[in-house]
Amino acid sequence: MGEICFGPSRLPSRESPEAAVEILVGHGYTACEVDFEGGFWMKDEYRWATRLGEVAREAGIA
Repeated sequence: MGEICFGPSRLPSRESPEAAVEILVGHGYTACEVDFEGGFWMKDEYRWATRLGEVAREAGIA
C-alpha cells in the first residue's frame, strides 16, 4: 500500500535548500510542492534546485 505524504503548496524559504527542508521537517511535513505560479524562479539556480532535491531526499521529503 502507498504512503500519503503531506506538506505545503510552496517552499517555506528561498534562503537556501537546507533552510527550506529544515522548516519542512520541523513542521512534520513529508512533502512540498515547489511554487512556480509567479514564474520559474529557479531557472538560473540549477545548483540550488539540485541541492534541494538532495537535501529533501535525505530528509524523506517528497
